[in-house]
Amino acid sequence: MTALVRIFAAALLLFACTDVSAAKRANFGGTIHFIHSYGTTDGNNPNNTWYVPAQNLRTPVAFYHLNPKLVQSQIYSLKASGQTGYGLILHHSSIGDCEYNACNDGVYDGVWGEVIDDSQYAMRPQHRANLKAVIGTALDAGFRRIYIRFGYNNNPDGWTQWNETRYQQAWNFIVDARNAAREEVNSRGLSHLYASPNNILIFDLGGESGGLSGGQLEPFMVRLWQDYTYSFGNDDTVGYSIAWAPGRFARLKNLLATTGVLPKMWGVDIYDDMTTGFGQMYNEMGPLRNQPIHLIETYFNRAQTAQEAQAALNQNEFLNITFFGQWPTAPGAAHFSRPVVDSLITTTTFSNYQTTMLGVRKMHITSSNADFLGVKDIDCTTKASFPCSVGLRWAKPPTGRKYGIYVRIPGGTSLVHCEAAAGSSTIPWISLNPDYKFDIYEINAATCNHPSPNPGAILRATAEATPF
Repeated sequence: MTALVRIFAAALLLFACTDVSAAKRANFGGTIHFIHSYGTTDGNNPNNTWYVPAQNLRTPVAFYHLNPKLVQSQIYSLKASGQTGYGLILHHSSIGDCEYNACNDGVYDGVWGEVIDDSQYAMRPQHRANLKAVIGTALDAGFRRIYIRFGYNNNPDGWTQWNETRYQQAWNFIVDARNAAREEVNSRGLSHLYASPNNILIFDLGGESGGLSGGQLEPFMVRLWQDYTYSFGNDDTVGYSIAWAPGRFARLKNLLATTGVLPKMWGVDIYDDMTTGFGQMYNEMGPLRNQPIHLIETYFNRAQTAQEAQAALNQNEFLNITFFGQWPTAPGAAHFSRPVVDSLITTTTFSNYQTTMLGVRKMHITSSNADFLGVKDIDCTTKASFPCSVGLRWAKPPTGRKYGIYVRIPGGTSLVHCEAAAGSSTIPWISLNPDYKFDIYEINAATCNHPSPNPGAILRATAEATPF
């Protein structure tokens, strides 16, 4: 460690401060709040009791207003169980005309089972008010990470040709829902948590559509991704989450790469054999394998699932699970389990997940290209106080060249390593709060400049480590 880095480290220990209202975990755990009550349906789908009688299957955004106390009690119980993230899924489609014929359940409320209407190019006023009320309740309960997933999106996989009307309905619905969510965050003075790595809101633009094709799905995904990132950037979205199967990450990445913009984080649903699933995804991610993965759905509070995830983390050095989300179902159940939904008002709904590193890791990490430079948390989870340690691993530079590894922190840049071979090191001086950015440059010189890279050096990757 250079003298300048020692000076930086000492100064940070003296002057580090913390925002008490900010997130204190780099990875979160929680529940996707699919439904709050189920009437006479048994969880199977298709099952006519999802749709008739009306209001039999109740999702929070569609029907919060019918029983707000129940929804509120479930949200507060989820938080009391140790969960730190809260999720909603908005299945939406253009059912305005359908309400009067094929999907007429006798109540004209813009709801058909789990689906809410987007034919008005926005959320219906009641649904918008419900979304804000649910998010407000979650914020008041203490959640500092809220996931909003969009599903169906007017079903472009079934289009035989491009349908601009349906696209505009879906796109404007998504924009309106995002605006509503941010209005609620703003009203509570929490807008400073929008930026990474706090990300109080994270959006999944197409639940489980990542890596799929058919009809106009891929053109729809490209268009929506272009419109979203042009309007809002790519800091608060996983793009399109994947229902894991081999090959789907690669297909999604290749599709979105045609736009010139990739997500900075990725979403996936994995249920069975999580060790294998995460291992496959890690391999497909290639140079992106150090980037955050949000496990948005898995089995509800299952000890075996926690063990499988831990095994995957142990086997894959830079695997970076930053959210561990459960769906209200158990092995052998269908789309939801009635006993699981009933358990949402208890405080033991996350016990098998909350005590592992999946729920307590206090370090945001990511790398732009782990083939050149990867970063991992070593003991920032387990140490009682700062400073703590992260690990770096770098590749072998081209023959005759060196890799210069520099750290950027508030106050300046300093050389950490100048290497002619592949290697790894432990950085033991990570202090609380500032961002640490480790840049690896390819140097065409006998030595590496200190404290800044040589002029003309080629930047190969940036790895970030941000403690909470």
